[in-house]
Amino acid sequence: MMLVAPTNFKPDLNHLVSGQDSTAWIEKETERLLAMLEPSVGATLQAGGSLIDDVYAQCPDLGWDRLVKEFLRSA
Repeated sequence: MMLVAPTNFKPDLNHLVSGQDSTAWIEKETERLLAMLEPSVGATLQAGGSLIDDVYAQCPDLGWDRLVKEFLRSA
């Protein structure tokens, strides 16, 4: 869990996605993550494998800082 404190709340609300738009966003982000993983991980999932609970623990070569920068858009 994390606590997010917006610094620009009202303008940020304009970028909030919900409903079917959020489903499309989650799918796009999942594809981005799979593209970052080893090819065998994506192939395993597509072949009927299951999702993993802790991506970083399973694939530490990704690097925590890289994941945070890519998916939380931090500097």
